[in-house]
Amino acid sequence: MQPQVSLNSNRIQGLDSIRFIAALFVAVDHLLELPRYSTLNESSFILKALYLLYSHAISGPTAVIVFFVISGFCINYPYTSGKPLNIGEFYSKRLIRIGIPMIVAFLLGTYFNLHNLGVLWSLKAEIIYYLLFPLLLWLRKYYKWNTLIIVSFLISYAIIIAFVRLEASGDIVTGYPFGIYPRYGYLNFLVGLPCWLLGVKLAEVYRLKNSTYKPVTTSSIILFRLLAWAGLFVCKSLYFHTNIGFNESLNCYAIVVYFWLEKEIFYFRHKKPLQLLEQAGNWSYSLYLCHSAIPTLFIYMSIPYYNSTIHFVLLLSASFVVSYLFYLLTEKPSHKLSKSFSIVKIKSVFTQN
Repeated sequence: MQPQVSLNSNRIQGLDSIRFIAALFVAVDHLLELPRYSTLNESSFILKALYLLYSHAISGPTAVIVFFVISGFCINYPYTSGKPLNIGEFYSKRLIRIGIPMIVAFLLGTYFNLHNLGVLWSLKAEIIYYLLFPLLLWLRKYYKWNTLIIVSFLISYAIIIAFVRLEASGDIVTGYPFGIYPRYGYLNFLVGLPCWLLGVKLAEVYRLKNSTYKPVTTSSIILFRLLAWAGLFVCKSLYFHTNIGFNESLNCYAIVVYFWLEKEIFYFRHKKPLQLLEQAGNWSYSLYLCHSAIPTLFIYMSIPYYNSTIHFVLLLSASFVVSYLFYLLTEKPSHKLSKSFSIVKIKSVFTQN
């Protein structure tokens, strides 16, 4: 049995592995070219069922929700012990860490016209969450996280319902495809806020339960992983086969992610994660930023197309190489800078009870 993780450490083992798997899901969902379902019209029921299972097994949008919950956890965990939040230091460190790689990726992508930068919507939302965190921490002195989460859910679905009615009446035209999650412009951060706050609450739960939580068994963690995957499958199935889009289902999926991640972080208190996945998690942010540029890069480089399988393997392999180089040259230095840099020291009374 592995030794328990010290509560004095702000790094929870296992989360980096999950980050990498989530980034991999996003990359695979964007890069994998599936055959059209219509080509199976004459196929057997079994082949059609296998195709649906295969095509719905990976989902980038649900992986983004996992990122949001993990982000909320990691931001709040250092402060669940009552540590005061220094606003100047917090802002400078968090914005440097996320901002420098994002800006570099944006500038490179724009200059070389490599990709449409669609993944940046979630990073913009993350930045807003960081900016709001001191206020949220202050509100926590007067309200429980459950109260704030419920309010955020109500606001989120009020925005979703309002947009549905406005689009149906023709009062607004968003121009976004049906059912995608980030279709609310400047309000996207409010739609995703419940997911992030669930992670914030989970950090407090972990701190409170750490010494009394019973070890999570292997059978239990397998069950919760299957539950998380089943939720992914349901959300993607609803998106493709009903009028319920990701924008309506993913906040509910975040609740499933919350309970799954709770099991994961307690499971890895006693079980050492695969070191390869933990190391890969260090550059998962770079993979998230860079993977969508690879198809255009292949076109520029005139790389021949053999078949969908070979092309996907080449795309994914190139994504790994480019992302790791981006990590070494941009993300890793920004991490080091964020640890030693503070624009201004501002003491804050924003602490948790």
